[in-house]
Order: sequence, then C-alpha cells, then structure tokens
Amino acid sequence: MLSKLMQRLSAAGIRVELEREAENKLSLVGHLQRDPELLQSFLPAKDALFGLVLHSFTEAGKQEINQLAGIDIPMPDGYLTRFALLEAMKIILEKEGVEKTIARLDQLMRRGYPAARISGASMGAFAGSNIDRPTPPIDDDPASWTVYADELAGRIAMQNDYDDLDTGMLLLASHSAARANAQ
Repeated sequence: MLSKLMQRLSAAGIRVELEREAENKLSLVGHLQRDPELLQSFLPAKDALFGLVLHSFTEAGKQEINQLAGIDIPMPDGYLTRFALLEAMKIILEKEGVEKTIARLDQLMRRGYPAARISGASMGAFAGSNIDRPTPPIDDDPASWTVYADELAGRIAMQNDYDDLDTGMLLLASHSAARANAQ
C-alpha cells in the first residue's frame, strides 16, 4: 500500500513539473520571455491597429491609447503607427515585464476593434484607381516589373491626403503600417 502511495505522489510530482515546463515553454508568456523579438507579433494587427490609428486622430483618442499603453507614444505624424507602438511596447516590456505588456496589448486590441467598426472606414474594390501610375513595362522581365513596382510604391508613399474618398483609408493604412508598409 505504501508503495502505491509513493508511486502516485511521484507521478503527481512529475505531472506538476511537466505542467510547469509546458507553461514556461508553450505559453505566450513563455515564448515572449525567451524571445523578446517576438513582441512585434503580439501587437494589435490589421483592423484592431487600424482602429487605434483612426482613434489617434483625436486628442481624447491619443490620451486613451497612451493610458492603455502605459506610456506616451510619440506620434510625430499626428497619428499612431505600428512602429511607434512597437518601440513604446519595448519600453513597457523592459519596465513592467511580459505579463503586464501582454495585458496592455490585449487592452489596446480590445479598444482598436470597436474603434475600427464605429469609424465605418472601408476600402472599395477599386481603391487607388485614381492614382497616377507609371507606364508599365511592355515585357515580362522581372527586373522591369520590380522597377515599376518600386516607382508606384514611391508615388503612393508620397501621397498623404487621408480625406480623399478614393485613397484616404488605403494611404493611412499603408503609412501607419496597419495593413501594408510604406515606410
């Protein structure tokens, strides 16, 4: 009887140790503790980030974002960008640790989705159709198409009329890195 009890205690101890190891190795907290470079993967993405970007156009929105983030995020262009949020969260990660950083990012994400929904912002199927495009290559040479794509991306990156009904949301999503990356 004593031997069965010892076996159960031993098995329970191993199970507790295995659970602890799994938590340390498989959880989000464990991954971020081991590899802080993964922080960029934890940022609010796409619609949640775009909602925060739109929210940051008002002073009240900026204040709320900074409060949720736990830090004043620099917004030199007047709105939040993915890059500014990442740099701010690196500071929070160092100061407050992994669990609090993840909790702050979760709060930001939960604020971003409703902000995107409330804004009603959308991109039509033909968004950007009024952009002045360079003449496309006449052949299938990949190098020619790379030059064309780079020139077109440069033209798009230079525009910043976020009120334009055709391209405004597309440009803002690109410039803020909520959807693409023009920086």
